[in-house]
Amino acid sequence: MSEDDESTLSGASLHPFLRRARRRAGDVPDLGRWLGHTLGLARELVPAEAGAILLDDPAAKKRDEETTLTFVAAFGPAHGRVLGQAVPPGQGIAGRVYREGRPVRVDLSSDDPARADFFPGVDARSSFRTVSVLAAPIRLEEHVCGVLELLNRQGAEGPAFVPRDLPLASLMADHIGRAILNAVDLLKENELAQRDALTGLSNVRGLDAHLEREARAAQREGRPLSLLFFDVDHLKRLNDRLGHQAGSEALRRVGQALATAVSDAPARAYRFGGDEFVVVLRGDAADALALADAARAEARRETEGAAAPGGVLPAIELSVGVATLATLHDDDATLGSRLLRAADRALYRAKRAGRARVALAED
Repeated sequence: MSEDDESTLSGASLHPFLRRARRRAGDVPDLGRWLGHTLGLARELVPAEAGAILLDDPAAKKRDEETTLTFVAAFGPAHGRVLGQAVPPGQGIAGRVYREGRPVRVDLSSDDPARADFFPGVDARSSFRTVSVLAAPIRLEEHVCGVLELLNRQGAEGPAFVPRDLPLASLMADHIGRAILNAVDLLKENELAQRDALTGLSNVRGLDAHLEREARAAQREGRPLSLLFFDVDHLKRLNDRLGHQAGSEALRRVGQALATAVSDAPARAYRFGGDEFVVVLRGDAADALALADAARAEARRETEGAAAPGGVLPAIELSVGVATLATLHDDDATLGSRLLRAADRALYRAKRAGRARVALAED
C-alpha cells in the first residue's frame, strides 16, 4: 500500500478523540499478567515450544552502565526455571538484538554464523535444549528496553523459524513496547499524584494506607512504630509580614529539612496540608523524640537567613506531637488512624505549651 492509499486526521483534529477517562490514581494494571497473555498470543501467531520477554535494568542504563537482560515472563517446559534469571550484558542472541535493535532468526543446527552469539548458560540452568531462536527488540519510543524471544518452532515447518515469522515477532514486540510505555506513564502519573508539588514530599493521599500497613505490621511483629505530627509555628505572622510567597518558600525549606532528617532513618515524611507535616517512623518514643529534635534543628538551619520573596526568612520553629503504638492498648481496625489522632492531640498540647517544642502523647 502506497502513501496515496492511506490518510488520517491531523494530530490536532485527533485530540478530541483522545480526551478519555483514565484509570483512578493508584490503579495500575497487572503488567505481569498482561505480558503473560501477550506471550500466549505470540505463541498462537508463531507456534513455538518456548518463549520469553527479557527487559533491561533502567537504573543501570541511567548510570550509563552495561545492563543485564532479565526474564520477566516466559512460557514452555522450563518457564519456572528461567523466570528471574539474567543474561550478562551483551551476551547471547538476545544481547545482540538488544544492542543492534534488529530482529533475527537463528537456526542453531545450520551453519548460520549467528550461532556464535548463542549463550548456553540459560539452557544449562534450565535443562532446556534450544534448537532455533526468533528474537525481536522491544522499544520504549526510540530506545530498546528488552527483547521478545521465541524458541524452537512447532508444527510442520519446525523446528527452524521461517522468514514470515520475523515480521510477526516484530509486530508483537512493538505491541509489548506500547503496553510497557503505557504502564510507565501510569506509574509516573501516580507518583506525581502522590507528590506534593511545593515540598517534593509525599502528600496525604498515600498516608492512610501506608500508616495502616505499618501499624498492623508493627503490631503483628512486635516492633515499635511512632508518628510525628509537625506544625510550622507562626506561619501566618510570616505571611502577614513578608507575603504568602515568602510563606511558601518557608514551607518548601521545611519540607527539605524533613527530607534531610529522615534520609538516614526508617521513616517516610508527608506534607499533611497547609503548614502541617507527618513522619511515620519505625522506632520507639526515644527514636521519635531524637528525630523530632533533629528535624527542628534542620528546619532552623534551612530557613534562618534564607532569601525569600519579600525579604529574608527567620529561623523557622516547629511544634511536634509524637505518638507511639505503646500509647495504644486495644486492637482496633483503624489503628493507624488512632495513632495519627494521638499525635495530633500531642501537637496541640505542644502548641498550647508555647510552641517550638515536642510533646509526647499520653496513654
